Amino acid sequence: MVKYYTGFGDKGFTSIGDSRLSKTDSLLCAIGDIDELNTKIGTLIAVISKDIDKYAVVSDSRKYSLNDILMTIQSDLFSIGAYMASLLNKSFAPKRNIGDSDISKIEAYTNAFGNSFPQLKSFVLPGGCPESAAADEARAVARRAERSLVNAANSTKIENVHVLAYMNRLSSLLFVAARFINHVNDVKETPPDY
Repeated sequence: MVKYYTGFGDKGFTSIGDSRLSKTDSLLCAIGDIDELNTKIGTLIAVISKDIDKYAVVSDSRKYSLNDILMTIQSDLFSIGAYMASLLNKSFAPKRNIGDSDISKIEAYTNAFGNSFPQLKSFVLPGGCPESAAADEARAVARRAERSLVNAANSTKIENVHVLAYMNRLSSLLFVAARFINHVNDVKETPPDY
C-alpha cells in the first residue's frame, strides 16, 4: 500500500532536498501561493470547459482559446514553482524557465481578450456569472502569489526576473478574462458604490 504522508512536517518544518525550512519561510509561502493559484486556474478551466468555443476570440487572424491558454499557464506555474524550489536545491530546476517570450504571450492574450469587449469606464465588483467569479478569484490569488514572490525575493536571490514580470502580467490577464467572460454571457457588471 502506498503512503501519501510522511509525518516529517508535523512540527512545522519541511524539506526541499537537504534544506530544512519552517513552513512559514517566505520561499515556501511563495511556492504554496503559486500552487494555490494553479488550483484556482484548474477550477476556472473546469467551469469554462463545458463550452470551450464560447470562451475564444480571434485577433490578428489567430484564434485564442481561453481554455488552452489557461492550461499552458498551469504548466508555466509549475515551472515557476520548480524554479523557486531550485533556489534551494538545483535538482528541482524546471525543464524550461520562464522568459521574455512567455511574458509577450501573456500580453498578447490580454490584448486579444481585452479588445473583444467595450472599454471599462469604472471599477467593477468581482463576480457576475460563476465562470467570471472563478476568474476573479484566480486573479486575487495571482496578486497574492506575486506579493509572496516579491517577499521571497527580499531574502532569496531570484535571478530570473521574468518570473516576477510574468506574475504581474498574469493577474492582468485574469482580470481581463473575468470581464470577457461576463461580456460573452451578457452579464452586466456592477460598479462599486464607494
